[in-house]
Amino acid sequence: MGNRRLGRRRLKSVMEQNYSSTDEWAFVRPPMVPGLQRNIRVVALGQMHGFGIEDMADLPQEDATTSIWGRDTDNSAAIALLAGDADFTDGAFTITTGCTGGHQTGVIARNTAFNCSDTKKWWLEASIKLADHDATEFFFGLHERDVDTDSYHVEAAAAGKDRIGFVKAAHNVDAVTLACSHNANGTISTAPTTAISYDADNDVLTMAIHWDGSQLKFYSGIATTGTEVGALTLNTVIGSNVPTDSDLSLQLMLETGAAATKDMHVNYIRGAWEV
Repeated sequence: MGNRRLGRRRLKSVMEQNYSSTDEWAFVRPPMVPGLQRNIRVVALGQMHGFGIEDMADLPQEDATTSIWGRDTDNSAAIALLAGDADFTDGAFTITTGCTGGHQTGVIARNTAFNCSDTKKWWLEASIKLADHDATEFFFGLHERDVDTDSYHVEAAAAGKDRIGFVKAAHNVDAVTLACSHNANGTISTAPTTAISYDADNDVLTMAIHWDGSQLKFYSGIATTGTEVGALTLNTVIGSNVPTDSDLSLQLMLETGAAATKDMHVNYIRGAWEV
């Protein structure tokens, strides 16, 4: 018994050494490892998770039965593995829009497992970078719409269009804002407590959201390429107009604002929820 206690204390000590005291996200997120904890389900997309993204290139948006993950293939949108990236050395993939302004692409976890119940918690995180920051828009988070719905990230709040997430709503504006809407109430784009400015190509942006059973907590960190993002700090807390009666899908989308294809490099997308 004494040896087991000592082992647990040593493990705790090692874990604490791996976390900065300012990394507020690290202290609330569970291990994002599928199957590790019986009471928590996890979906994870990224090369380091062993998912066959090369097979995903042939997965049509309309096919909702062959994989938990789907993607928007409209306008010849593409997806490909990314090797040898200086920032995402553990693996990444690239999603690419069509070649006309307003063309978009994205990926979606098909299971609508995320619900803002007062008895269940959930967590989301993603790390990305934009190849052309002032010609692209994006959304990361949960949405009631399908990822191939045209410009759904800027649709007016309404029934059937609930959402929670980070949004870059205008391609030629640097601000990354927050969305939280329930039916016609709430916001599709509001400034976070601490501004997030995506103002340079290939900056690395890491985003995270936690539903703690009563309110939404948004975490973020951003760094120039070649620099570690490091700790994610609590940015904004939202407790009103939360879509508590909707089953939502984990999504990441990209839209071009120029007459050219645009890329987003994605290190990972992860989601976890209590069962």
